[in-house]
Order: sequence, then structure tokens, then C-alpha cells
Amino acid sequence: MSVRKIIFVLVLTTLFLGISACRQEDTTGTNAPLRPVKTLTIALDTFTPKTYYAASINAVEETTLSFKVAGTVVDVLVKAGDRLQTNDLVVRLDDQDYKLQVQQAEANHVKAQAEARNARARYERTRGLYEVDSASRSDLDAARAGFEASKAAVKAATKQLDLLQRQLSYTRLLSPRACQVATVWVEKSENVAVGQGVVTLSCGNRFEARTQIPETLVSAIAVGDTVDVNLKALNKKTGAVITALGKISEQQTAAFAVSAELQTAPPELRSGMSAEIGFPMVQNRHGLIVPAIAVSEDAQGRFVYLLEPSADDKTGTVIRRAVSTGALSDQGIVIQSGLKEGEHLIIAGISHIQDGQRVLMFQGDVEQEAEYEEQYEEGQR
Repeated sequence: MSVRKIIFVLVLTTLFLGISACRQEDTTGTNAPLRPVKTLTIALDTFTPKTYYAASINAVEETTLSFKVAGTVVDVLVKAGDRLQTNDLVVRLDDQDYKLQVQQAEANHVKAQAEARNARARYERTRGLYEVDSASRSDLDAARAGFEASKAAVKAATKQLDLLQRQLSYTRLLSPRACQVATVWVEKSENVAVGQGVVTLSCGNRFEARTQIPETLVSAIAVGDTVDVNLKALNKKTGAVITALGKISEQQTAAFAVSAELQTAPPELRSGMSAEIGFPMVQNRHGLIVPAIAVSEDAQGRFVYLLEPSADDKTGTVIRRAVSTGALSDQGIVIQSGLKEGEHLIIAGISHIQDGQRVLMFQGDVEQEAEYEEQYEEGQR
């Protein structure tokens, strides 16, 4: 290689190294953009850890209809979700046997009335003969007894007819009030027994969550207490008031039934939906609560990033701090040790920072933060 080529290569290398040094200096200098982070000032707070139990949503005014007589279903006129008015027909049984019994009772009633009329005529005729000494006292007493017996027979036939007519009417199951059908338990041609659930109705707009809790939690709650209810199917949360607390545990489970009426019910809420009830643990405690997202973990354990503000209160230096954590609640995670009240905890931008890094204390909204983040990335390039 000639001397001229060697000199040319050395000049190019020198220029390249100089340009790289300039770029590095521009990136790390005072004009380089700073990574934005958001902070939260740590404060002592009162927290109530909660324990959640699976529950089901039911209407407060819920009733299951059943027949007063046994029979075979011939018509199911409703389905789940239908809205009913008072006395709307819901389910009908085969009523042929009951109609025949009514017809037989009607015939017996007519017969009893006829016999009563004849007994009365005999009694009046015998009494007339007795008054003119043409009939004995025993004849009069017998005629009177026959008349009284015939009247009793008419009353019995009337009551029997009324009973069978009522049983005939029981083959038609009617809605007791304006409600919505929650569940239909039977199908056409199915035989049902007396008292067997046929249709469950949900009435009104009040709902409650029902669950069972262990005996260790019973002493911590009472009727009238407020609890949280997560409506899982709707991804919504609402408050509820405990309205019923079982006095006796369920057999073989040592669990107690609890009902809590929802303070607000979304229009789309339906009976039978799943939910969770959050019950407070036995005793409230005091501690430092921070957002769970602020706590990270690596091979050295759990830690957080704090910000030591600069004099301008706009920038600061990142400080890594090991922490000991406690219970996780819906309010955040409890810090048992490692933090002090008044320190500045970094809660956003955590994945892009490290111990000792200078950062910008960002105070804008989400859109401004995204814009500044984009500018930062562009500056890094």
C-alpha cells in the first residue's frame, strides 16, 4: 500500500471518530432530552384489606311459582326474559280429569238439592198431620231429622263442588304481579308434583348479591354494613348494604349465608349473573399504600424508584430503594418497610429508567406525555 493511501485511510478514520464523539457528546450533554416520569408523594393512609367471595346476583323480590295440584304440563306460554302483567297465564296443566270431577260434583250437588226439597215437603206434610193429630210425635221427629240431614248434605255437596272447582282453576298458573321471567324449570308433557318449582320470576328493579362466608369472617360483619360488589359480567363495581346474615351455618360446610342489596343497579343487570363481594378483614390498619404498578421485582427482591428533586423542582435523580411489601388490596399494595412519608415515588415511566439517571418530573396530561415521549425517542435517535 502506498504512503498516500495510508494517509487517506488515517484521515477518514480520524473524521469518523470525531463525528461519533460529537454525536455522543450531544446526546449526553445538557441539551439532551430527559426521560419523563410521573411521581406520587407518599402519605400515611388508613386501609382496609378486603377478602372477595364468589356471589350470584338475584332480584330482591324473586319468587318461584309452583302448582297446588299435580298433573301433566300441556302448555308453557313464557320463556326466560319475558315480561308479564298481573294474571298473565304462565303454564297450564292437563285439566280433563279435574273437569270430570267437577261435573260429578255438580251432579251430586243437584241430587242433594232435590233430596232436600223432598225432605222439606215430607217434613211440612208430617207437621200438618201432627197438628190435627193424624201423625205421631215420632213421625214428626223422623221427618224433621230427614230434612236437617238433607240440608247438611246440600252444604257438603256445595263445599265439595267449590273445592273441585278451585282445583280445576289451579291447573292454570298465573303471574301474581308485573314481573320478568328469570327461569323456566319445566317443559311441555312433563309431569309435575305439588309444590314443584315451575317458573322463577324477578320482580322490581332491586337486586342483591348472595354468597356464603366462613365462620372466621362472621364476627367481622353485621347487618347494615357496606361492602363492595364487583359485577364481573359487566366489568362494573358498586356498593351494597348487608341485609341478611345467616344465624346457622350450612350443613357440612360451616359457611354462613349473606345477602347484600346493591345500592345502584345498572340497567343491563340480570338475575343469575356472577359477582364478587369484598368483605373487610377483621381489623383496619395504618400503613403506606402505593399503586401496585410502582413496585418492581428482580433477583435482588422487590424495589421501587424514588425521585430526588433538583433545585428547579422540574428535574431530578432516580434512586432505587428496596422495600418489604404486605397485603394487596383494591387500594394498592402495602409497604411495610423501605419508604417514608413525604418521599416522591415514581409511578409512571418505570420500565425506562435506572438508578442514578436524571429525569424530568412530568406534570402534563396523557397526550402531552405521549408527545414528549415521542420527542425523547426522536432525540435519542
